Amino acid sequence: ERRQRGGGGGSKHRCSRRLMGYTKRKAREAEAKEKASVKGGGEAGAESTPNVEVVGILSLDPRLHNIISYFNTILVFIGTLSVTLASHSLHFVDAIVCFCFVVHFARRTLESAYLHVYSRGRIAFIDWIVEYIYYWVFAAWLALSLPLSEEISTQPVQGLRLLGLCLWLLGEFGNFRSHMLLSQLRSSPALKKKIILPTGFLFDFVSSPHYFFEIMSWVGFALLTQFLCMYIFLALTTVILFSWGTKRHNRYKQIFGSRYPKERKAVIPFLI
Repeated sequence: ERRQRGGGGGSKHRCSRRLMGYTKRKAREAEAKEKASVKGGGEAGAESTPNVEVVGILSLDPRLHNIISYFNTILVFIGTLSVTLASHSLHFVDAIVCFCFVVHFARRTLESAYLHVYSRGRIAFIDWIVEYIYYWVFAAWLALSLPLSEEISTQPVQGLRLLGLCLWLLGEFGNFRSHMLLSQLRSSPALKKKIILPTGFLFDFVSSPHYFFEIMSWVGFALLTQFLCMYIFLALTTVILFSWGTKRHNRYKQIFGSRYPKERKAVIPFLI
């Protein structure tokens, strides 16, 4: 009888230990999910990062993915433009458009290589192939549109082009500045995988100022070019960045709770 009682007690003890072990594992999994919950920027300073939680033979390192994406956008643009220029010439304003486009993606390539701090896994095949098609198709479309454009002499349109150039310059500066601040938050290895509340600059007003300035840059570029392809690109990019910015904003509020500033918006200061 004692042996039976002792055996029953031991069985209960083993069940209790298993239950405690299971509970601890679940707690660790929940904590790991919470730490990886902020999306829309797997690197601390990027305007976009697709889902990188899938690991497979065709997945890519996020740094390598961004470098390939941005640098080859320049190559596709220059390659397509060089072919079309064989029978057409560029106006002065169109040369400025080329300069702005190449500078933007050259900056993004250098930021991806040397500035951004990546904290998550690899880029799934479907995500990187869709992004490559997205950027490279629009780069080729823009290059094909440039030699066919005509000089516009009416003052209102020229005024919009000047406004567009100013918005582009401001957007490029703000985007780079935001990326710099995000990168500094994870300057040490101990902070690489921690979610830190950004402050300063436009971070006091929105959760994702780098998205706000990215949109501003493309608004300016669309006004500068006044091409259909760039208006379509602007519309699609705005939808994507607003989606990522809203997710990032909601995750910040979920993680930081009452500590997160109530007046801070998702993407556009004082509005959204």
